[in-house]
Amino acid sequence: MDTIANNALRVDVIIMDRGFFDALCWFEWQRTNGLLREDDYSRFVDFFLAPRFRMMIDLVLAFDASPDTSIEREYRNLLTRKEGSVMRKEVLASYREIVRTSLKKYEHMFRQVTMSNTDRKSQDEVSYDITKLTLEKLRGIADEKIGHIPKSKIDSGLSSVFRFDEIRAAVENSMTYAEREAVEHDPTLVQLLPIAVIKQRGEPLIMVGRKAEKAVSAKSPERKKTLGYFGGHVREEDSNFLVNKNNLEVLKQCLYREVKEEIGIDVDPSEDNPYCIWVRDGTKSENHLAVVFVIERDLQNTRITVDGEEMVRYEKKGVTGTGAILNTAQLLKREKIDSWTKNIIEKIIGSQNTEDAFQKGLF
Repeated sequence: MDTIANNALRVDVIIMDRGFFDALCWFEWQRTNGLLREDDYSRFVDFFLAPRFRMMIDLVLAFDASPDTSIEREYRNLLTRKEGSVMRKEVLASYREIVRTSLKKYEHMFRQVTMSNTDRKSQDEVSYDITKLTLEKLRGIADEKIGHIPKSKIDSGLSSVFRFDEIRAAVENSMTYAEREAVEHDPTLVQLLPIAVIKQRGEPLIMVGRKAEKAVSAKSPERKKTLGYFGGHVREEDSNFLVNKNNLEVLKQCLYREVKEEIGIDVDPSEDNPYCIWVRDGTKSENHLAVVFVIERDLQNTRITVDGEEMVRYEKKGVTGTGAILNTAQLLKREKIDSWTKNIIEKIIGSQNTEDAFQKGLF
């Protein structure tokens, strides 16, 4: 569970035998048979259905077999035929039914759930099916699909900084997903990138980041820049496990995932009408639209993790790296920053105080 929640970036594939879905089935079985109180059942189920866990699960494989088959397989290589507390026909039959009802109850909360009957299959055949499904899923994950909207759906008269309400209808009604390479090369599309400005509560201080040079293209506006934000592209996987969702919630889920991946901390964006930045300067920025969530917290007690693959603490001696906490005025004067960071400081959070500088007309 620690690997799933906190260390998933260190591994590429996690295969869980008797994982989260199995736990849900057992809670259902215990509750149905009067072995678990209602309040405990609800708390246990809510815990295992937490988005921080479900977001890491791409495929649930449920295998079904008759009680006779299960018992025959269990005792095939044992010296005894003595029944256990679970390996009894009536228990297996009741649990089998619970698995079926649990599939109907919870499958909408997972990206993909597959059930397969194995009564007439050998172990080799089952292993083949598992491998095939897993490879197909991995291929789909590798072909990353990102969120975008048609540029024609956005008012071209908008300033470079505006509120989400200006594009809410376009995002809710027109955001779709396509393979990243195709989207990147289509000038008629605008890619949505939720970003978090991680700010000291009550002070004009923000945590900055720096992308590894190997992680960005030569023409990227983020290359060799001090960034006043964290975040990235919306992926299809950010939407296909949420239960009650609108696309703003998908953006927030994306931001949670991106910040967790980049610096290893949890954020909980709450703004319902965040600022947006859309810079039209003839560069790649023109096809990228940032949705900006300001996250205030105690930065002195915030510990981050940087793996060096996407974000780096220091690429060269004397260069500001990821995790540094800088005064916004200092950022403007001394650091090499990108256009989004400049707009964030000048038009969203302000460089001198914590009030809404853009709203007050200071800039």
